[in-house]
Amino acid sequence: MNDLLYWFIIIFMIHEFEEFIFFPGWLQKNKNRLADRFPKLSKYTLNKMGNISTSAFALAVFEEYVIVILITASAIYFDFYGLWTGMFTAFSIHLIIHIIQWLIIRKYVPFIVTSILCLPYCIYVFNILITTQNTDYKTIVFWTIVGIVATGLNLLFAHKIAIIFDKRFTKKNNYTE
Repeated sequence: MNDLLYWFIIIFMIHEFEEFIFFPGWLQKNKNRLADRFPKLSKYTLNKMGNISTSAFALAVFEEYVIVILITASAIYFDFYGLWTGMFTAFSIHLIIHIIQWLIIRKYVPFIVTSILCLPYCIYVFNILITTQNTDYKTIVFWTIVGIVATGLNLLFAHKIAIIFDKRFTKKNNYTE
């Protein structure tokens, strides 16, 4: 099981590399099309996050990566996989959301390749959790709720850090409050 946890650290970063290397440029090129097609959803996303620099985006990813490492190391050290399962489930749902976004947008988006490539690993890990770790569905559901709430709150925090970073260090002042 621990090997699968170590692999998660690598898989998470590979997926995030695809996002932070390609997403900011892609978003700038497609911002108007997305705003026209999804006006309600784009208000926060495009006005706040659509203006951050690649370095600010990388800072947000780094913050998330540190948390992934800490939770993974804790799971291995304490031989307790509950919180890790919640985080991992939130990541897996994140990949599924990316695939749905790709299907809705109907063109290449800079997170689709690794989203598709990571899914077999996610399915395999869930299979291992259920079969060899004897994790029941109630436990997975409980930790999934915890993981989604914690990940959602952390995502808001990471976005805030990125925005503050840009305002202070790149002197970008084009955010809509």
